[in-house]
Formats: sequence, structure tokens, C-alpha cells
Amino acid sequence: EQLGDILTKVHTQADSLDLSEYAKKGLVGKMRRAFVDVRKMLYKRMNSANEAFNDLEAKITDQVAILSEWTKDLTSLYQENYQNHVRLTRQIQQAEGLLAQMEQTVNEFPQINPEDPDAFIKSQQLQEARTLLNQLQIKIDTWNRLRIICESHGPNIQSKQQAGRNAIQTLKRLAEEMIPMVLPIVTGK
Repeated sequence: EQLGDILTKVHTQADSLDLSEYAKKGLVGKMRRAFVDVRKMLYKRMNSANEAFNDLEAKITDQVAILSEWTKDLTSLYQENYQNHVRLTRQIQQAEGLLAQMEQTVNEFPQINPEDPDAFIKSQQLQEARTLLNQLQIKIDTWNRLRIICESHGPNIQSKQQAGRNAIQTLKRLAEEMIPMVLPIVTGK
């Protein structure tokens, strides 16, 4: 009789057991949840890695466009710098020719006789000619300094252009070769 009661209780308890609920709470449930959690986590990581690579490709594309514009601007700047150098060289040559003529004129200026009634005017004309000569020498010196600046800027501009081109090539190679090669390894796709 006691055995019958125990069997009846066991049978009742067995009928009332929900295996799915037991699986959720027990060791099997923990393993299943862990597997599902790991799978979800890996899926999220793959998606986030994929998104990161897509963002990286977009940023690389944007950076290539910016660097391309920058390189074009540098090319324009180099041409402008070269034209300034040519213009300054031409101006210096013309001014040096004028300077030689003015020096000759000043040197050939007749000796001023202090007793000449126009001595004051002639002296003033000579002083004005020397002042103009000095101003022209200063202008030529300024143009020479500007020409030297143009000469020093040329190689700097070209090196920046080359650095821009190298960066563009590196970024394109990264976007076209490296990301497609690494993406399947990281995402498993």
C-alpha cells in the first residue's frame, strides 16, 4: 500500500512535469541558452564587424575624394607659383635694365656749379634721381626675395602632391585589396 502511494505520487508528478520548462531551468537549458547566447553574440559581432568594414570603406572613399581635390589644388598652386616665378624673373630683368640706365644717367649728371642760378633745381633733380634709383634697387631686392620664396615653395608643393598621390594609392589598395581579403576572415562570410 505504501509502495502504491509512492508510485501514484511519482506517476502524478511525472504527468505534471513540463520537459521544456525543465530544459530551460536545468543543465540542458543552461547549455542551450549558452549556445544561443554565443551564437547571438557571434552574429552580433559579425554584423558589427561587417558594419565597421562598410564604414571603413565609406570613410576611405571619402578620404580618397578629399585627397584627390587636395592634390588638384596643389597642382593649381604649383602652376600659380611657377607663373609668379616667371613673372618676377621677367620684372627683375626689366628693372635691372632700367636700373643700369638710371645709374648711367645719375653718373653722367653734370657737375653742379654752386654759382649757377639753377643750381638748387639741378641739385634737387639729382637728389630725386638718386631717390628713384634707390627705390628701384629696393623694388628689385624685394622681387628677388619673392622669387627665392617661389623657388623654395616649388619643391615643397611637389612633395605634398606626391604625398597626396601616395596616400590615395595606399587607401585605394586598402579598399580594393585588403578589406575584401580580411572581411571574410573576420566575419566568416
